[in-house]
Formats: sequence, C-alpha cells, structure tokens
Amino acid sequence: MTNINRRNFLGSAASIVGTTSLLSAIGTSNAWAQSAGDYKAIVCIFLAGGLDTVDTVLPYDEANYNAFRNLRPGIFGDYENRYRNGAGSPRLRENLLPLQLRNGSSFGGREYALPQVMAPLHELIHQGKGAILGNIGPLIQPTTRNQFENRSVPLPQRLFSHNDQQSTWQSLSVEGSQLGWGGRIADAMSSANGADPIFTSVSTAGNPLFLAGQSTRPFMIGPAGVAQLAAVSRSEAFGNTAERRQFRQLMGQYYENLATRSENFLDQDVAIAADRAIDNTERYLEADRSTPTLPVGDQFSFPSSPLGGQLRTIAETIANRNAFGAQRQVFFAQIGGFDSHSNTALDLPRLQGDIANSISAFINVLEALGVMDNVVTFTASEFGRTIIENGDGTDHGWGGHQFVFGGAVNGGNLYGDIPAFDLGLDSYTARSGRMIPAVSVDQFAATLSRWYGLPDAQINAMLPNLANFSQSDVGFLPA
Repeated sequence: MTNINRRNFLGSAASIVGTTSLLSAIGTSNAWAQSAGDYKAIVCIFLAGGLDTVDTVLPYDEANYNAFRNLRPGIFGDYENRYRNGAGSPRLRENLLPLQLRNGSSFGGREYALPQVMAPLHELIHQGKGAILGNIGPLIQPTTRNQFENRSVPLPQRLFSHNDQQSTWQSLSVEGSQLGWGGRIADAMSSANGADPIFTSVSTAGNPLFLAGQSTRPFMIGPAGVAQLAAVSRSEAFGNTAERRQFRQLMGQYYENLATRSENFLDQDVAIAADRAIDNTERYLEADRSTPTLPVGDQFSFPSSPLGGQLRTIAETIANRNAFGAQRQVFFAQIGGFDSHSNTALDLPRLQGDIANSISAFINVLEALGVMDNVVTFTASEFGRTIIENGDGTDHGWGGHQFVFGGAVNGGNLYGDIPAFDLGLDSYTARSGRMIPAVSVDQFAATLSRWYGLPDAQINAMLPNLANFSQSDVGFLPA
C-alpha cells in the first residue's frame, strides 16, 4: 500500500495546479548580460537508477585498465562486437580521453580517462571549470571492509535499494523522510532571498524530496507549459485583461473560502494548494514578461532531450533571477535509465553523451550570463554499480563517482579517491565488488552549504553525521 502523508499529498496537489511554463524567449539580444551581485545557486542533476560510474570515469594506466577489463569480459566483449568488431570500441584504451588532473600525482600512478562521448566534460575539467568526486556515497561514519562485513559500525539503512538510497542521497534518510538537504539549505537562506521564498527552490522534475523544506516548497516548472486550473488558464473567454484579472481574483477567493469553511480536510488541502498555485503562478508569469533572452550559437545549443530541456529551463530561470528577486536558489533536474542490469554497451554511451552535451551547453550559457562563479552544478545518483558484471550489465552498488562544475569550483582535480581494480582491497565489499564510499554525502553537502553561505552551526545541525568525519570540507569549493 502506498504511504500517504500530508506533505506528499499537498506536494502532489501542488504539482497538478502549480507548475508553470517554460521561459521560451531565446534570441540574439544582449539583455542577458546582468550583474550577478551576491547571487548564488546550486543545481542538482539526479541520475536515477544508479549510474555505472566506473564505466564513466575509467582507469587509464595499463595495470588498472587491464584489471578492469578482466573483471568485465562480457561487457567489454559486447562493446567490441557492437562497434565494428572492436576496432571502434569506445572502451578500447586508445580511444579513451585521458584526464590530465592537476593533483594526478596523488594517486600512486593510477590514471583516469573519460569516454569520447563525454568530450565536452573532459574539456570543462581541463579548463578548470569542473572536478570529479571519487567514490562518494551515503555513510554514517568512515567504514572499512571488515567493519561492513561484521556490521560492527552503524551503516546506512537498506543499502542497494533504489527508493531508499535515492531518499538517502536526497535527504540523508530512507524512504519516508520528510525533508531534503536541498530544502533545508533553502530554508536556512530564504531570509536572504529578498522576496517571497516561493522562487528559492525550483524543480524541473516534479516534486523531489531533495527540495522539500519546512518553510520552502519546490516551485515546479513543467515541460509542457502552464499547468494551471482549466478555468483559470482559459479565462481569456471571459473578456478583456481587466475582466480576466478580476475572474482570477474571484477564483482565488473561492478556494480561500473553501479552505476555511469546509470541514473535510482533503477539501481544505486541495483548496489551499489551488489557492497558493493561482497566486504563485500569477507571480511567476508576471516575472516571465520581463524574461531576458539567452545567447545563441552552437556552444549554447541544448540537446533535444529531457535533460537538455530541463537545463535550458533552469538557465532561463537563472537569467530571470532579478525579476524574481531571488538572491539564493536551489534547482533540481532528473533523468532516468541508469539501472543497467543489461545492455550496458548499448545504453550507457547514449546516456553519457546526453549528460555531457547538456551540461556543457548549460555551463556555456551560465558563463555568457555572467553567473559562472555564482552557480555550482553537480551530478548525483543513488549508488554506483558493482565492479563485477552479471553478463552484459551490472547490479546495484554503493559508492560512485560524481561531477561538479562552476567557476567557483577548484577544478581540474579529483577529490576523494578511485581505488585500484583489486577486489581484495579494503575499498571493496567481499562480495560483488561494491565500492565502500571514501567520501560521505554529508561531507559533500557540507562543502556546498558552506560555499552557499550557511554558518557552521546550521550545517552541523542539518548534518548530524558530519561530526563522525575528521574532514567536514571536501575542498572542491572555497569555504
């Protein structure tokens, strides 16, 4: 039976009546060149299903490359069969794009590379605009192989479960959690927003737990335009502009009265959500009328994919930040398809290319908008995959590698660690070759929160497990 609670119900109701249109004005005007001021934003790109990150940030030194290939003969064979009998295989070592990491000497001779389809991200990292977070995942405290096998330390609950680990990544607790750490960040900073906190948290992927806060709720922007109440969206049938505005005000009063007079709590909740949605959508559309145009050109061209569309929408919203009066914002985008139990060689390169091209266009637009130093974009996924294959795919893992981009990022580096491909090492579980995280989500969230402007006291209260780690700041952003 589906678990229904008041927050989830309100969120679902709001998603029906409170989503808004894409900002669609794209042209050649230079109106987008605005002062960033004290503006800061965090953009989470969630890769649902569990990205195979060891087939994304690949080993490049010969010893580890050969060890990895030997651990996955079926998948490597599938790559070679699919690409001209191996000659054009994207996983042949000579076809990879080696990473010239600025801290490359710190990894004992281990070298890393990206696949060719991720060339745009490879370039951003080499330009110092991005970095890699190696082997990050949910942890209660630092954990060794023996401690995991013996269950001698506290462990995250329900490891390797999609729903629970998506929730743990987004809220630091399993499914059923009420608050996400992105929402908590938004709560803490909403007083600095300078306007109604409705525009502090913005989602292009429904009502995510990541953005759930006590005082801030995600403002949802759908891909198909304004999802208003039908009577309101069709109010053009009721006369001129003044008459339409009067009709919308009457609709708002109707829902406000229903919320206060009805004895049915479901009626009350729906009425409250509808009343709020009418008001918020009107505010958004009012700001929409002053939307600056985005730059045009090949480097600013987003893929015609769900992720490309979501990041374009976020870029347009950031461009319009002054109209919203938003000084701090947290965004959420999501794509799926990463649960690669089979057909890795067929599906993964396509998804990797979409990630790379979408993020590259987004970063290029941010740079043109003059907010490159003010926006940090990162990827997340509920878990990585097992190092050992199951034939032509992999199973649910634990630790995985993620990307972070932005002008403020201490780029060109690998933070955390990517262990050698020796399953006897302490970095792996004894079965299936799951990486035990070297960096916790708490440490990652603390680093972002400190840059965003939260004081240590609020960070420690938001992240109670942070005290278990000797290093609270991973270092990929200035404190």
